[in-house]
Order: sequence, then structure tokens, then C-alpha cells
Amino acid sequence: MMTTLEWQNLRALSVGEILDVALRMYRVKFFRFLGIAAIALIPEGIIEALLFSVFPGSDISRLQNSLTNFFTGIATMALIVAVSSVYLGGDFTIRSAYSKGLKRFWSIVGANFLMGMVIALPVIFLMFCLLAMASMPSSELLLVGVILLIVPIAVFLFTRWSLSSEAIILEDIGASAGISRTWNLTRDYFWRVLGTSFAAGLFSTLLTVLPFLFVDYVLGFTGLDFRIVQLIDLVVQQLALVLVLPFTVTVKVLIYYDLRIRKEGFDLMLRANGIQE
Repeated sequence: MMTTLEWQNLRALSVGEILDVALRMYRVKFFRFLGIAAIALIPEGIIEALLFSVFPGSDISRLQNSLTNFFTGIATMALIVAVSSVYLGGDFTIRSAYSKGLKRFWSIVGANFLMGMVIALPVIFLMFCLLAMASMPSSELLLVGVILLIVPIAVFLFTRWSLSSEAIILEDIGASAGISRTWNLTRDYFWRVLGTSFAAGLFSTLLTVLPFLFVDYVLGFTGLDFRIVQLIDLVVQQLALVLVLPFTVTVKVLIYYDLRIRKEGFDLMLRANGIQE
């Protein structure tokens, strides 16, 4: 069984240390983390493969994105529980991780809906402004201005709310409480959270995209039927996602606990409760 001493004794970590600890945790619990991801993502891949077979050549990207978001979200909920258990010196089973994670399913759905609405409102308002001024000679300049305004707002809000799922599941709270909780946790640490998330996201994207591009390049010389190439691409994408998702979730859970240690003395609370010797 893991002990908290193996994870830097629950002290505050630098950005580099968060990534290093995430990689070590991922390596130690590699097969069980992958098992959690595979349980959700392999059925998704099978459903998408069937769709490609039934509707060959059709544009089903929107449905594909919806399926990916849904099944990835399911796996993420269970992984949050699993990573937290390991980090705090405990253990988990795949069944227990899914059981606890899915208890907060509707709370996370509600939180995502509320956050999406808040982010969408300024975007819709700015687009109405753009349409109203579309006949003006400066409409192109206005479009650039709208984009430059929307992107920073979206990045800011996504970063401040990026730990809502972790807060909802690990603290067993509701949607609005989770949004408020992550907003408070990330206050004064915006750049730290953004930088750590960006570094982990870049690493994960490279591991996901590069294998796909390589396989796609090689398949271009084989002359295989389009449907076969499409299915092979899908398999490669799903395998890459199964491998990468546990690492991404581990980083976010570590960010969550790191902020609690920095702002609330979470490590001291555990020592006082006798959890950490």
C-alpha cells in the first residue's frame, strides 16, 4: 500500500514536482488507472466504429465529439477518486472508484451546464454586436477585436473553474458549491494553475496527436479502403486517449490538493487528524 511519504509527504509542490509526482503515481498504478479509462473509452470506440460502418463517409464529427465528452467524463470521475486515494496513502478498486465517482454525476453535469452558460452569454452578446455592425467597413477589425476579447475571457473562466469536478467529487458537494469552491481555490493562483495545466495538456496532446499523425501518414501509402483507414485511425485515437487520460486527471487532482495545502493547510489538517504519521 502507498504511503503519503512517497508523494513528498503532502507538502506544497512546484510545477515541475507536480508533473514528476503525477508521472510516478501513473507508473505505480499504471494497470489499474488504464483499467478505469478502458472501461469507459473502449465501449465508446466500439460505438464510434459501428457508426462509421453504418454511415461510411458521413460527417458524424458532432456526434463523435459528444460521445467522447460523455465517456471521457465518466472515466474522469472514477479516476479522480482513484488518484485521490493513492495520493492520500490509501488504495482503491476499479469498482469502488466508479461507484464513488458516479455518485456526483448529475452535480458535475449541472456544474458544466452552468459554467457553459456563463461562458456562452458574453460570446453570444458579442456575436450579436458583430452581426449588427456587419455592414460597417470596419467589420473585419471588429471581428478581430471580438476574438481577442473572447479568448482571454474563456481562458480565464476555464482556468478559474478547472477544478470543479475535483471539488464536487472529493468534497461531496453540489454543482453551485463546486463552482464557488474552485473559484475560491484558484484565486491568487491563476497563473500557476494555467501554467501547470498547459504543461500537462501539451504533454498529453503530443502523446495523443503524434501517434495518430504517424499512423495516418503511413496508412496514406498503403492504398487501403477509406473505411478501413478510418477504423484504424479510431483505434489509434482511443488507445492514445486511454493512455493519456489518467496522467491528465492525476495532474489536476495534484493541483487541487496543492492549492488546498497552500491556502488551507490541508497537510496540517491531516496530521492533526492522525492520517499522516
